[in-house]
Amino acid sequence: MTLNGLFITAGMLQKPFFDAGYSMERNFGGVGAIMGHELTHGFDNTGRKYDQHSRLKDWWDRETVDEFDSRGQCIARLYSSFELQGIHVKGNATLGENIADFGGIKSAYHGWLAWYSDKQCGKISEKEMPMTAELCRRTAVPAQAQRQLFWLSFGQNWCDKERAQSVRMSLLTDEHSPDQFRVNGPLSQNADFARDFKCAKGTTMNP
Repeated sequence: MTLNGLFITAGMLQKPFFDAGYSMERNFGGVGAIMGHELTHGFDNTGRKYDQHSRLKDWWDRETVDEFDSRGQCIARLYSSFELQGIHVKGNATLGENIADFGGIKSAYHGWLAWYSDKQCGKISEKEMPMTAELCRRTAVPAQAQRQLFWLSFGQNWCDKERAQSVRMSLLTDEHSPDQFRVNGPLSQNADFARDFKCAKGTTMNP
């Protein structure tokens, strides 16, 4: 029997993606987002068609599939509007990777917030002091500078420099979007990012 799996190479578990000396917001924004990306592939437009045993099986109900497809097309249209060197990104051809980028950064951010809350409040007994524990978790919010560092760490994942010919080839053949859109695409649609950087409603990064 074949089982689903998630594999992160040793090369990813080093700088700039991860380091034991980094703050946790930096590690979650770096390798955490990559791990979240790979996990989300299990539920993207291809992965969702396989069950827990990696068997091709339609295990979602029709209403869920229709809603998923509708939201997926919103992402496809967003990416199809992105353009480099006069060539538009192929929103449908890159959809699986774009969905994984959306899910990866969202799960990494909320995973980091959960870690932070547990770090601050984990020693408070929820059984003996339920109200104190609940109040602590509600107010255990990282400082704005920490939250912004998380997003900056994520952006650094896709910081690169390509030749113009390589960019054109990627736009035509790669199932991944160009790196700048792997950052600006998900973040422009993320309410947590807009709040942490105070992006005004109706601006490019908070449309």
